[in-house]
Amino acid sequence: MGVEPRVLSNYVKLTPGVRKKLVLTRPVIEEAVIPDRTTGGTKTVRRLRFDVLEEDGVSVKKYFTTLSEKLAQVLMTIWDRRTGETICVYITERGTGLAKEYEVSTC
Repeated sequence: MGVEPRVLSNYVKLTPGVRKKLVLTRPVIEEAVIPDRTTGGTKTVRRLRFDVLEEDGVSVKKYFTTLSEKLAQVLMTIWDRRTGETICVYITERGTGLAKEYEVSTC
């Protein structure tokens, strides 16, 4: 399996079936304009965005976003129960399309 090339690599991309360790901080709900695969146009969505301080044990300056309401709820529950200014989570993406699920646990 090859590595997907990314020029800027300023965001975290999950790979289905691969566990990703993230240290997250500063969550914010934001609006974003994204491509609409159904219409070919664009649409405005609300998404949860975190700053990423560490990815798989390496210090980084990236961000992680999700449009998944279920994943956002899980991450915000962990955030609300934190004891410091960060949370450490493992996230594994499973499935595709509308059947996509996320397995999340704390570090």
